Amino acid sequence: MRPLEHANFLNMLRWLSKNRKATLLQHHGLIACEVNLEKALWLAHEVEVLAQLYLTTLAITDPVPVLSDEEIAVVLEKFKTYGLRIEE
Repeated sequence: MRPLEHANFLNMLRWLSKNRKATLLQHHGLIACEVNLEKALWLAHEVEVLAQLYLTTLAITDPVPVLSDEEIAVVLEKFKTYGLRIEE
């Protein structure tokens, strides 16, 4: 990798680490950024599973339905009280 390409790549990684947790790079693949390796691997696996789900859904409908920002906000609010809660 030439010095300019290396510098651009490092700048892109810095931007990603501040603005995204994962991204797919054309001709390169997935980059997952987290606080430690275990979490980064979990995130990478999660993105791979979601990509597989997306491709499977494309076989049924194109374009794949996407939730709006408002719908995402509702889902995130519901997740706050979803699942098992253990009282301490």
